[in-house]
This record gives sequence, structure tokens and C-alpha cells, in this order.
Amino acid sequence: MEENFYKIELESYHWELGKERSDGMPILNKSHRGREANQVGCLGEVLIEEFFTSHGVRFKDKRKEYTHDYNINQRFFLDVKTKDRTVAPRLNYENSVPVYQMDYQKPDFYYFVSLHRDRETDGTDIRRFKEGYIVGGINRNKLFKVGKLWEKGSTDKSNGTHFWTDCINIKMSDLIPNDSMINIFT
Repeated sequence: MEENFYKIELESYHWELGKERSDGMPILNKSHRGREANQVGCLGEVLIEEFFTSHGVRFKDKRKEYTHDYNINQRFFLDVKTKDRTVAPRLNYENSVPVYQMDYQKPDFYYFVSLHRDRETDGTDIRRFKEGYIVGGINRNKLFKVGKLWEKGSTDKSNGTHFWTDCINIKMSDLIPNDSMINIFT
């Protein structure tokens, strides 16, 4: 896969809408980061909606159902997974899908977003994220076929990630690139 991440410089309206959404939702059971996780997820959804709109992808918001985030063109169920990073994403980096979410989420596709913040910036201010990247997607079957299962408590020695829950990780190089995802969805 050629790197064709779609970069979005974050502006006030992104932060305001992401905060409004995250403030209005409950903290989900098993959430590892609580309110902060809601901010990350909601901001990723705001960015994916902007991306879809700018690329002519028709979608319906289904986030309140908790089984998936969007219905794409009345054909596909999609769930968005967003990762908080202190560096811009690269093809050799990975994205994660927590296994416990797969009990109630059964989308046709996952789409991955990376939020970039300065390493020194921490806390709960949503403005800590300065840019977002739409990095690509994958269908559920390929995720299970190509992804790697990491068990709770294990550590990926290649990057130091310690897993707080069972996850399936997929390398960005194994994702369907954005241009191909747009072709699938339109």
C-alpha cells in the first residue's frame, strides 16, 4: 500500500463538535481511558464524517446503536477506530480493535483514524490534538485473517505497547488505502 493518508489540520469547529459529542455520551463499560477515550473516538468520527462528505460517500449516523458507527450507502456497516498518537502515523505502525467490542459490534468494515498531539501535551483538553489522519480501512474478514491477536497483559516488544485488553492489531500497510475504500463505498 502506498502511503495515502488523508491529513486534516484540526480547527475550532472540529474540537467543539468532538467535545460536544463526547460530553453528551456515557462512559462505556470496560473503557480504559474514560472521558478521554470518548473525546478521542468522537473526534475521529467528526473527521471521518468530513472525509466522507468531501469524497461523496453517503452515510447515515448509527452511533447510538453501539453495533456500528455508520451505515454506508445502505450497503455496509462501518465502525471507526481512532488512536491517540504522539507521532504522525507511518505504514509500519499498527491499529487496534479491542476484542471485547466484537461481542456487540459486527461491522462489515473498520476505518482507522490517527490523532496526533505533541508528546508533552497530556490531559483532557481536546485541543491537544493538532492534526488527524484518515489512514485506511479493512473488512472484518481480512482483519481476522491478517491481524495479530494480542492478549491482555502482553507487550509488543517491537514498539513497547502493553495491552490492557485483548486486541487484534493490523499493520497500516495491510489496510485498504483511502482511494480504494472510497471506490468501494461510492
